[in-house]
Formats: sequence, C-alpha cells, structure tokens
Amino acid sequence: MKKLILCGLLLVLATSVWAQATPYEVTGDRRINVRTEPSTTASVLTQFAPGDRVEVTGEVDGDAVNGSPLWYALNISGVTGYVHNSLLRPVESVESTEVVAAVARPATAVEPNRGVPANPNADTRARAVLRYLNGLTDRPDNRVLSGQFGAYGDGTSAVTATEQLQLIFEASGQYPALTGMDYQRWDMQHANNFSEPNGFLIDAWNAGSLVNISWHANNPWTNGASTDWEDTRTEDPWDTYPVSELLEAGNPAARQWRAMLANIADGLQELEDANVVVIWRPLHEMNGGWAWWHLQEPDDFIALWRDMFDYFTYDRGLDNLLWAYTPMMKGHPDGPSPIVFYPGAAYVDLVGLDKYMELDEDPLDLNGYGEYDGILTLDKPVGLFEFGPLPASGAGWDTFEYDYANLIRDIRELYPEVVLFQAWEYVWQIGRHANAAGLMRDPWVITRGELPNF
Repeated sequence: MKKLILCGLLLVLATSVWAQATPYEVTGDRRINVRTEPSTTASVLTQFAPGDRVEVTGEVDGDAVNGSPLWYALNISGVTGYVHNSLLRPVESVESTEVVAAVARPATAVEPNRGVPANPNADTRARAVLRYLNGLTDRPDNRVLSGQFGAYGDGTSAVTATEQLQLIFEASGQYPALTGMDYQRWDMQHANNFSEPNGFLIDAWNAGSLVNISWHANNPWTNGASTDWEDTRTEDPWDTYPVSELLEAGNPAARQWRAMLANIADGLQELEDANVVVIWRPLHEMNGGWAWWHLQEPDDFIALWRDMFDYFTYDRGLDNLLWAYTPMMKGHPDGPSPIVFYPGAAYVDLVGLDKYMELDEDPLDLNGYGEYDGILTLDKPVGLFEFGPLPASGAGWDTFEYDYANLIRDIRELYPEVVLFQAWEYVWQIGRHANAAGLMRDPWVITRGELPNF
C-alpha cells in the first residue's frame, strides 16, 4: 500500500455550509499525519503543516495517545481522515471567511537543497553537522572523516568498541572522527535495553566524535535473524518476504514491524534527549541478497523507507537524525544498480557505498560497474559507511595486512567526493592492520580533535 506524502497543502476558502462550524488548526511546530483509521499504525492519507486550519466533521474513539482515545474525523477531498485530538485545537476567534479546508493533492515531499536536512524540523545541531559534511569537498585538506565502527557481531560490546578506538590512538596519537553501533543486539528481540550502545555513543559524542547507528533488524514475519529472507509460504526458494506487507493495515507482520520501529525510536529518543546527532543508517545494502529487506521491488522498498522516515520524523519527532542511504557494491555485472532503490532527496541526507576489498585489490575499486558514478548523481555527501580491507568473509585475516594509508591515497586520487570512511569491526578494523599512523596523520584525514564543536 503506497502512502501519499505531501509537500504542502492547497488551501481553499470554505463554502457557506462551513460558516457556522468551529475551525481547528494544527498545534505545535511540526507537520502531522492524517490517517485512514483512528490508529497510530494506520496508513497516512495526507499531512498538515503547522497552523493549517481544517474542519472537524466528527469525533471517534481510537488508539489512546498519552491516555486519550479521542480522534477527530476530517473530510479530505471526499475521503474521511483521522487526527488525534492532541494535534488539533479549536480556533474560536476567526472570521467565517477565514475558515479553510485542506484539499489533498498527489505530490511528493519537498526536495531540499543539498546540505539541507530532509527533515524540515531537524534541530540546529543536525543542521550544523550536515552543513559541515556538505562543505568538506571544497577544502584543500582536512576533508575526509576517519571512522572506526564500534560493535555489531557476537562477542562485541561497548568495551570492545572502546578497545578498537584505543588501538588506533596508540598507533597514531589520534582518535577517529566517527564511530558507530548497530542496534540489533540491544533491540526488543534481544537485550531490549539500549543503555550500552547509547552510553558508548553519548560518551563518544561528548568527547567530540560524530556517531552513526545501523540496525540488522530481525525478520518481522518470523522473528528470525536479518538473514532469514526466504519466504517459505511460496514454492520458489528464491522468493523473499514482500516488504509491501509491512505497510498493510491489519497484517500481523505490519503490526510487528511497527512495534519494532517504536522500540528503535525509543532508543533513538534517548540520544536526542542527550543532544546527540545520529547518522541513522537503516535498511542498508538493500541491493545485496542476504537480508529480508534486500532485492525488493524498488517501489516497495522506497515506500518502506519513506514510511520509517515519516514515523520517526513526524510521529516520534526525532529531529536529531541524519538519514544515510548506503547500498552495497554490485559485485557483478548483473547486480542491481545502487541507485535503483533510492528513496528520494526528500528522505535522505547522505549517500554512500559499503565495500569489502579482495586480497589482491590495489587500488581500491569503487567504480567497477559504475557504482561510484551512480552514487554521485544523487547529489548528496558521499561516504564509505562500511569498509573492509579484506573480503566480507574475513578470508586472509591471518595472512594479510592492509596498509591503511592506501585507503586515503585512493580516495584522494580516484574518489575525491568521498567525505568519510568507516572501517568495520573485528578483522577489518584499522588497529588490526598496518600504518594506522600513515592514515590518521594524512593531511586529507580529519581526526576527532579536528572536528568543530557542534
């Protein structure tokens, strides 16, 4: 089910029939969703902007929000929509000729200029971080953020994440400018407690780092791991679970997915409360073939991304997020282009590629099948959000040492639009390989101590 997203509202004068009605207006300073049912999980019919005035046609009971089940019914171009009562307030002192009704029209969200957050309500820190990232390619040096990811896999923790950063410092005298965590081990299907990853990220932010979060989400149909992608309801062993079902009202998987999103939003809220800007990297490597959200119909994937964006942005008010779209390298000529799943400029702040090298790969190849060229067409700051100097299998970890100074050499010579890299954990980490000092002391590389105070 596709959602109608509005860039604005066409306001028309009310007819005389409405003259005796009390108009209502949107409260607060954020856009709000009008839903097809009086439920926080129902599909979005349209959106209203702060200050928009509408006619309420009735009152119904629905999902309780902050203890109140009262929802208002609205007439939107002949279709009934629903808004929770906390989002509208009566306007008593307005002339009848000023009463207006919102008329929905098919449109997409406004595409912001490059360097302007997709979230129109983004807080001042998030805006400052994005402006900074957007301006890095104009510099003669200090233009690529160094990054070391913290923890995702089994056996990792805030302790192992800290140890990885310390190894880099011991080798180079510098800490990376970026670090991150994956929420999978701490979400509702696992520890159900974000205090460990959030504590690490808050400490890193307060020490001067930028931070990012990914999420290897469990399968909402089966509760299996993110790699549980085969749809066993069909006879074709290559069928994936269709993510379009996650936007169908009443579908059990859709209800589970919404609960999972609510849980993740709770974790992200803790970081917003701590004034931490998060580079949020959801549904990554969607052009791969090993996770349940991979290789979907592009329109369905785009709808899923946009639904998450709307829920986090407008329903949950998470204004500390910068959204990163990060496909995988194609790997072979027949693989889907990294850009076919792009949700649109109005739903993304940063773009990038995930790349794991072959043992004999020199120099780094980010454009074997036009991936780097394709990502540049999206006109957003570009990053290597997941980088490994070894294959993703870890093959060769005990026999091969990568010279990490080669990474910035190749970015400078071949891929100068890249503004950040993030080495992955375990055997790919910077401190497990050679020449961390050559990397971290390169004039193009930005370390933690060189970041501005956001």
